[in-house]
Amino acid sequence: MSCIFESISRILLPSGNKVRSPTTKLDIIRKALNVVNIALQRRADLVVANLPALVGVMTAAIPLLQRSRAIDGPKKASTARVLDRFPPWIGEAEEGLGEEEARLIARLLISLSNARISTVVNADTYDKQQKMSRPLAKHAPAILVSYVRAACDPFAGLSSEVRRQLEPGLFALCDVMTSGGRIDGRGREGEGIGLPFGLGEGPGGEAEKEMWAIMWRNWGRKRYTGQG
Repeated sequence: MSCIFESISRILLPSGNKVRSPTTKLDIIRKALNVVNIALQRRADLVVANLPALVGVMTAAIPLLQRSRAIDGPKKASTARVLDRFPPWIGEAEEGLGEEEARLIARLLISLSNARISTVVNADTYDKQQKMSRPLAKHAPAILVSYVRAACDPFAGLSSEVRRQLEPGLFALCDVMTSGGRIDGRGREGEGIGLPFGLGEGPGGEAEKEMWAIMWRNWGRKRYTGQG
């Protein structure tokens, strides 16, 4: 399973190949996410044993939703700078992915957060179920930091609609991390959760910390007002 996830990550990461597809091949990302979803549905026990590799897939997928920002200087140079971060199957005329792919990522994060693992009760039965949320909780911040970095990058960002589509999946991870009172991630209190995973170390700096705090406040608002 680890080899599968690592292979998918390589497909989603930039390769250094200067030959770029004229149009974005959306079937690549959709099939890649479908493979992860099938693995989660059929062999959750193997998925949980390879969570770091799966986290690598998710942290590689989220930045592909970026669009270059309108900044001073030639637009062509700005676009080229962002395209260099993308794998060659993302086309020059269609930077990054879109709302549909954001929904797919969110659904996968929700499925991951709600997954249960069958464990052996005796030699003949596997009917005892355990939630994946506990082992996932220690890896979830890496995915959230990937989102924050993608949103706060000075050269590229996430559209408001893409962020809206991702929210259910991000909030599901927030639920996982705070379930059972393990942590309190609301507002600025949550910054310490992300710091070991590189929060604030990217080009966005302080903007990343502020976005992180906003994300947790929005999660808390929906959770405690019954909207989520």
